[in-house]
Amino acid sequence: MASIDKRPLKAFVRFDGTGRVVSSSLILRRKMPKVGKWMEIQGYECCTDSTLTTTVAAAITNFKVRFYCGGSIGSELLSSTGWTAGTGWTGSFGAGYAHSSGTAALSNSLAAVIGQQYILNITITGVSAGSVTVAFGGVTTSGIAASTNIDILATSVGNLVITPLTAFNGTVVVSIKKTPALVLTLASSQSSTTVANLVTRLNATYPVLGTFSTTGGTNLTLVMTDAQKQAICSAQKALSFTVSI
Repeated sequence: MASIDKRPLKAFVRFDGTGRVVSSSLILRRKMPKVGKWMEIQGYECCTDSTLTTTVAAAITNFKVRFYCGGSIGSELLSSTGWTAGTGWTGSFGAGYAHSSGTAALSNSLAAVIGQQYILNITITGVSAGSVTVAFGGVTTSGIAASTNIDILATSVGNLVITPLTAFNGTVVVSIKKTPALVLTLASSQSSTTVANLVTRLNATYPVLGTFSTTGGTNLTLVMTDAQKQAICSAQKALSFTVSI
């Protein structure tokens, strides 16, 4: 006797240009629409939940939610060795390098691996003028005047090079870590002042991802159904996430 598929349709929601879910965009259909940015979500109550955890800063300006498929973020790749500080730079890896004048570069000999995903964090303090350009793994980002994270999928073995404008007078601290495949980035124009405040904003902005909560301190937890997790990463691979600048 033939069986009837009681769940023939899948549920999809649409994101706008800022990464937010478009109000009333939920649709049920067999296949994901080809026009626009869509994500499949759980359409039926089912199965078990997955709990993901990360740590966050108490205050984050214009936070982003990043999901990685295939493991977790690696350890720090930079150290106190391999640095070349051009004229106008003074300092150290641990304390940071301060720039006073000139356009000579600050560089490190760490070479990228082609095809590897990285996250490069640059923390900038004490700046009142100018900006820097950061290059690594064939990816160049210019006009950096404040702390930020840069997602890099290396296209070359190019090492780290930080080039200042003459007027730049700040201090930089740099971190580079390997990551699994970056499969989803949701950018927000919102900022948080506490972890509890961040949880409230995440749940209000991205309810389709699951339920965010905190157990105190800098801990952040996301509980997802199997369908929500598999919409981002296959069931056979580990899913991890971060919330940061």
